[in-house]
Amino acid sequence: MGDDITTESHQLSYTYLSPKEHFLRLLTHWRLGLTSCLACFASLWTLIEPLTLVPNLSLSNLWGYPLLMATSLLAGLTTMVARYVTRVPNGYENEPVAAQRNVRFQRPLWEFRTMKILLEARVKKYDSDMSAIENRTKFVEKTKIGPVEYSKWLQERPANMIDLIDVAKNVLLQQFPHYLDMAGSPDDRAKGIIDGANLIGNLYSDVAKFEAKSYSIRPPEILQRAHDIQSQWTSIVRQAISQVMDFMEKCCEMTVGENNSVEYEIVFDELKDLDELEQELDKALLHFQTFGFDEID
Repeated sequence: MGDDITTESHQLSYTYLSPKEHFLRLLTHWRLGLTSCLACFASLWTLIEPLTLVPNLSLSNLWGYPLLMATSLLAGLTTMVARYVTRVPNGYENEPVAAQRNVRFQRPLWEFRTMKILLEARVKKYDSDMSAIENRTKFVEKTKIGPVEYSKWLQERPANMIDLIDVAKNVLLQQFPHYLDMAGSPDDRAKGIIDGANLIGNLYSDVAKFEAKSYSIRPPEILQRAHDIQSQWTSIVRQAISQVMDFMEKCCEMTVGENNSVEYEIVFDELKDLDELEQELDKALLHFQTFGFDEID
């Protein structure tokens, strides 16, 4: 049986905010700008008012009033711009600053760049934990279970892994692409990007838990090889998610204004060494029948 190569075709588009749209969004902060303008005017007037008491000095004929008005208007405008360029988009309060900036300004290809950042943030955490376990720089308490219980657990692993791969295919091939090209307002698309990233993040969490289970069990010595075989299977889904990351990288490198074609192809490897796993189980069963379970470490 060869690798399971699955190609899905999706027509993706990108959006961006024009200068006019940015200006209209800036105007939504007019109340804040007006408040800042009036506060500045009141503060400056408090400082300038004593000059009106000076004989033969009229501020209307000098620089006072024009400067007062100009400074107040500038303060209001500055406050509006500062709020606009530093605001945190809804739902992105706990996301990386780079993702917040992409959603805030929505330059061309912002959807793909934001999704890439969010995926990296979610995958990195689990990758770091699993790498630490594999490199023996993180302690995992192991539980030794009996040969009968372990054999039953091991026999269920292939079926459970196949179920996990089926879930991964649904998430990566059917669900995820739609979050990159959601209809609706820019705010709807921004929320969809988070939902899509969370979808893959949750999948990767399931993969990490499935893999960590192998490290938390101390198998009988006679079944150590069988244990090692199944412990490598989660790499199938991890590699598929890595291919999604590569796809996002290609999307971010597209040239704006040109027809770009990026193939979304995800390859799922087959479960390896199933025959050897079955042989190891048969060998262990024969050993159990010959010597009994008391002889098993």
